[in-house]
Amino acid sequence: MNRAGRLARAGLVTVAAAGAAALAWVVAFGVTLDASRWRPALETRLAETLGRPLRLVGPLRVTLGRELAIEVRDARLAGPAQGPTADLAHIDLMVARMRLADAFARNRRVRSVEVSGVRVTLARDAQGGNNWTFAGANGGGVPAWSIDALSLRAVTV
Repeated sequence: MNRAGRLARAGLVTVAAAGAAALAWVVAFGVTLDASRWRPALETRLAETLGRPLRLVGPLRVTLGRELAIEVRDARLAGPAQGPTADLAHIDLMVARMRLADAFARNRRVRSVEVSGVRVTLARDAQGGNNWTFAGANGGGVPAWSIDALSLRAVTV
């Protein structure tokens, strides 16, 4: 093998080793991304799923590592358009964790959801309508989710 071939091979091995080291770093320690640029698309998808708007007001972060973690601060779930209250729920912090492969599966499995600082306002209007019944409540088109553990802190209803 000539000198140029050996140099090219050494360069390729070096690049592959650096890539493997970077991947090992991400898996071992995780990397956190500001996901704010995906906020409009995520809000639209959640509104379609829930049948009402969910505003993600605060920071939105995604951490990739051994698992996928999504952190949302200051989320507000709207009440029905003609309902007795503007917001059904306000969440200060929510963190959902799942295996990376489960994020792309049809039936998604969430390992844990931690929610803190929740304020839920349940109300009825003069005609007896409520703000907690969802349009998709009968399972129409809502994707399947499985949550292994749910932790709630500082909840006010």
